[in-house]
Amino acid sequence: MKHAIRALYLLLCIAMLTGVAACTNQNNDELERLQREVEELRAGNETLNSESITTPESPSNKSPSDELPSNETSGDNGSNSLRGGQETRIPIEIVESGYGFATWSTSRLSYALTLYNPNDETLEFPSYRVTARRADNTIIGTDDRVLNIIYPGQRLTVADIPSFDVVPSEVYIVEFEILEPRDWNWKAGEVFIEFEPINLSLVRDSRGDYKVTGEIYNLNDISYDTIRLDLVIRDLNGNIVGGDSTFIRNISANGSVAFEIDVRSSILQNIDGEWDVEIYASPW
Repeated sequence: MKHAIRALYLLLCIAMLTGVAACTNQNNDELERLQREVEELRAGNETLNSESITTPESPSNKSPSDELPSNETSGDNGSNSLRGGQETRIPIEIVESGYGFATWSTSRLSYALTLYNPNDETLEFPSYRVTARRADNTIIGTDDRVLNIIYPGQRLTVADIPSFDVVPSEVYIVEFEILEPRDWNWKAGEVFIEFEPINLSLVRDSRGDYKVTGEIYNLNDISYDTIRLDLVIRDLNGNIVGGDSTFIRNISANGSVAFEIDVRSSILQNIDGEWDVEIYASPW
């Protein structure tokens, strides 16, 4: 800009001097000097115009990933979408289940199932649903149950009798389903050593009713106020054909507590042949 203004000024001077050139020979020298300066300015301006100027690269010359910070990634194969918020927890699994019937004046299911927690977190209040259906898929009854806790890597076996009545001949299938836990039910993983049933005996009283007696041994360094006790009945093929539960109180750290639990005749009357019984215990 400065060069252009000075060139304009010099041209005006030349015009003025040319007009008075005839009046004085001294102006000839000044005119020649000014002409030389104009030529030099023109040459300098052409040099500036001919110099290369760096222009932004065409977008086609760059990969989309070149525009991203080093700690970010673009979509695969030019995709404009990225995936986030992927679930890292593995759902609680039901690894075994089975049922029979308990019969009084009416009948109900008598079942057991084993839950497995494959995560490294503890889940408080795991819940499940049991549903009985007829052959036409209509529902006979459904029942939701809430447990206390399942530790990382634990296989938790529970047995129960639901709240709805059934006609055994109408039961076509029984479904067991884990209910989706809330995020706040997940806690930092805790170390828990399974309770150990010891000194077990199957006894029969004078009325012919069976019961299991024994002790639950606590291998952990803390005491528990309440323990859930679960009884699982299997036929000789290993199939679960019934189950029941009760609660016992106050087991000390590294100590044991005695128990007894009935093997209900209302369940046994629906089992053909011999059977086996198993005992499980868990904190409550």
